Amino acid sequence: MSKVAQAARTAFGAEFHKARNLRGWTLDQLASAMQGSGKSFLSVVEKGKRDIGPRTAGRIITALDLDPSLIGPFLTANTPEDEEATKADRDSDTLLRMVARDTTAPPTAEELLLALAKDFAAGSHIDLHTAFKGLRGALQAAADIKARGGSCHRTPTAPCNGSCKRSRG
Repeated sequence: MSKVAQAARTAFGAEFHKARNLRGWTLDQLASAMQGSGKSFLSVVEKGKRDIGPRTAGRIITALDLDPSLIGPFLTANTPEDEEATKADRDSDTLLRMVARDTTAPPTAEELLLALAKDFAAGSHIDLHTAFKGLRGALQAAADIKARGGSCHRTPTAPCNGSCKRSRG
């Protein structure tokens, strides 16, 4: 048995995304409906970036009432069901919940928040509290850059416009 081909994962993810949007569901709502799958795990599956097995594919198909034939490529997959959601996925979801409870966190686009939470969860932080502090700092930096109009000396494609603290010396 082999892993599911990238093209099949991408096609499944596109159908998954379309069905979720047609229902008007967020990833949080789908995660709740699936009871046991986290938002960050579902996000990478929806993007076609994660191999999944037939059980998870079936749960997504059932939750979103997708065409049952979409399970075909996953029936021969060599993906251990118990290893689909990683520790980084679970830690990322914990970080997302921590940010949701933080009333002082700047508003952030969901896509950026998911990417940052995943990066910090997979990083070399001592514990989730330290990862949360790093994530919170990154969210504040993103909000500061947005407030300045999006340009910063650290962005290779947008040279510093002189508005950041570092350029003022």
